[in-house]
Amino acid sequence: MSGNVLALYTHLHFSSQTEIAASLVESARRAASRICEPARGMLGADR
Repeated sequence: MSGNVLALYTHLHFSSQTEIAASLVESARRAASRICEPARGMLGADR
């Protein structure tokens, strides 16, 4: 066996701080739109 592996499993609970969960989802949506929109333009899909 060669090499090393570091594996993590992060588990978060937001039941007492629902605004944090909503903020996380909104941040992910903004990041995805910055990544995906330029790619759509390159493919010629102007929808």
